[in-house]
Amino acid sequence: MQIIQFRHEGIYCVPGKFYIDPWKPVERALITHGHGDHATPGDEKIFMSSF
Repeated sequence: MQIIQFRHEGIYCVPGKFYIDPWKPVERALITHGHGDHATPGDEKIFMSSF
């Protein structure tokens, strides 16, 4: 099973069904660090820490 895929929207985690710091709006986004450009307007769900 492929774990990570590079897609038009960004880096996709297949088992978790989410994108890591997506470039385009997606249903589920995991933001790895605090840059506003990693959260894309139009994302439905964003997962990130408050730090």
